[in-house]
Order: sequence, then structure tokens, then C-alpha cells
Amino acid sequence: RRAPDRDKFIKAMQDEVNAHSENNHWELVPISSVPEDKKIIPAVWSMKRKRRISTQEVYKWKARLNLDGRKQIFGENFW
Repeated sequence: RRAPDRDKFIKAMQDEVNAHSENNHWELVPISSVPEDKKIIPAVWSMKRKRRISTQEVYKWKARLNLDGRKQIFGENFW
């Protein structure tokens, strides 16, 4: 079953990834280039529909990529 606004959420996800790349928050690399002794931090998408208070009309679709901060080790996978 597909959500009727699936395409709007996909665009929001693309915008989120592009914004992080443009602001140099990260550099996407292929999984094959990650050394075997390093762990990849799991990520989870958070999706939200923003609504107008008066009409409850959806006017914005937001997507945020969240990393599990408990898995981060200072100096190893973040600085």
C-alpha cells in the first residue's frame, strides 16, 4: 500500500540529503570503501506533515535523517 503523498516525502528526503552535502556536513562514500574495522552508524528517517492550524491543510512535507548518537565515538566517526 502506497501513501498518496509518497512522492512529496521522497522529494523532502532528496532535499535533506542535498542540503547536508551542499553544507559539507558529510561526504557520501560507497559502502565498499569503508574499512572493515570501521562501523557504519545506523540512520533513521523522520517524516512529518506540517499543517495549517486553521484549516488542517498540509502545506509542507519534511524529512529529517537522524543518526543513532549512542553509536558515535568521538575522534573515530565524528569530531
